[in-house]
Amino acid sequence: MMPDPTDDNNTVFCQTCGGWTHQRGSCARNPSHETSPYPVMKLRREGPLSADEFDRTSYESKNKHSIAKFELVAHAKGTKSTFGHTKSVYYLTHVHNPEDILNKWVSVNKDVLKGRGLDTENVSRALSKDVFKKAWKQLCEKKEFEVLEKSNHADRGGDHYEYKECPYCNKTVKSLPGHLPCPAQ
Repeated sequence: MMPDPTDDNNTVFCQTCGGWTHQRGSCARNPSHETSPYPVMKLRREGPLSADEFDRTSYESKNKHSIAKFELVAHAKGTKSTFGHTKSVYYLTHVHNPEDILNKWVSVNKDVLKGRGLDTENVSRALSKDVFKKAWKQLCEKKEFEVLEKSNHADRGGDHYEYKECPYCNKTVKSLPGHLPCPAQ
């Protein structure tokens, strides 16, 4: 297991040498040495992290190590969002499983989501990437969330007609506009 940095100055881990170094140290500048800053090493060690747990890192480092931010926003940002003011989750795109990222997002935001009357369908609609949509569907089949109701698909589409009585012939019809003009007119 990787040790934590020894001090605030040595924040880059050299995997070639097996130790922490300063970001401008010889290992960090040597292209033959594979180095990663502390936030990347923490993501590798602990998995997806909430915004509170994730240490800031440079834009270049985020690009180099494929760090992404997962956040769900529906209709508006902040408290006006369907989900409320939720916290983002940071992850490594080629390392972390989408199910783990979604699980982390729900657990980190359970206090915000609780009592909002949301169900799993709200999350499904807000997901934009297919990989997350597929992972969410699989996750919902395996697990129930205490802060999200299970979606009820029973009342969707299908044969839900309100039968009406035709005022001309007194027949009960499935669709009044489809029945008109009535032969008894």
